[in-house]
Amino acid sequence: MAINSRADPLAPGTLAADVMTVVVAHNSEGFLPGCLAAVAAAATRVDARVLVADSGSSDGVQALCDQLGVPFLAGENEGLGAAFNRALAREDVRRARYVLQLNPDVVLPAGGLDALVELADLRPRCGILAPRQVDQHGRLICSVGVEPTAASCWRAVAELRGCDWEWEPRSYDHEHNADWVMGACMLLRREMLAATRGFDERFFLCSEEVDLCRRSRAAGWSVIYTPAVTIVHPLADRPVDELRVRLEEWSRILYIRKWHGLPARLSMRAALVARFARLAARQARHHARGDARLRLGATLRFNRRRYGRDGSWR
Repeated sequence: MAINSRADPLAPGTLAADVMTVVVAHNSEGFLPGCLAAVAAAATRVDARVLVADSGSSDGVQALCDQLGVPFLAGENEGLGAAFNRALAREDVRRARYVLQLNPDVVLPAGGLDALVELADLRPRCGILAPRQVDQHGRLICSVGVEPTAASCWRAVAELRGCDWEWEPRSYDHEHNADWVMGACMLLRREMLAATRGFDERFFLCSEEVDLCRRSRAAGWSVIYTPAVTIVHPLADRPVDELRVRLEEWSRILYIRKWHGLPARLSMRAALVARFARLAARQARHHARGDARLRLGATLRFNRRRYGRDGSWR
């Protein structure tokens, strides 16, 4: 979980940026040009720089970054958190007032980064600031999370819905403190990152932002959602990725193991099994496409040796 202590020194006389945008890439060549162009247009009043932290890509990401003059930090595929933490080990990233964690498929609006920095500057105890998200069709994405508990997990079984998202659309119309926010786009304050030491690298993919938000709040920093800036995150119409589905559920189980005692862990995992079993049965009855069966299988067959850095999940 600790950040690598080795860092690339800043050139003499170089000033720290207002924002260092860290884009973690994994075979993201198709998304990166639009993402990076939008980052450039999102900052006109603040000093913003960008870095691509690679996670074992086999496509032309590095050549694209070289062509565009964007710093490229090569690395093996050890998970999103590990790639982000490698970027945090650099002196130019550590010294920036803010670090923007940005997925390569996210498109920021013009002036959006200026607006996020201005909002964060007015909220000195805000450690994490996240914008409103819509998909490529303009539909709202539920991107604000609530801390899961055994009670909330079983309530989700009864209501047959997700247990860790705010589903009420009106809650996305106003700024508010959140338990956690989706990590596709998060403005992170330097002092908060120093206190939490970045992502917990035990989370390979997903739930690392839930964990970071929890540790941020425990260290006295607030997590804030704002609708003042809207990003486009093209999640709609994507085919089911079986590996990603398994990793999402295994990360959820890892989070439960980290933060909850044995009785709560057993209860919450049983609730996940019950919810996915109900969802899978409903999808089968209606001959509907869905990933509930995959999530049920992943929840039932979690094996720590198949997950994470040892590479056997591949």
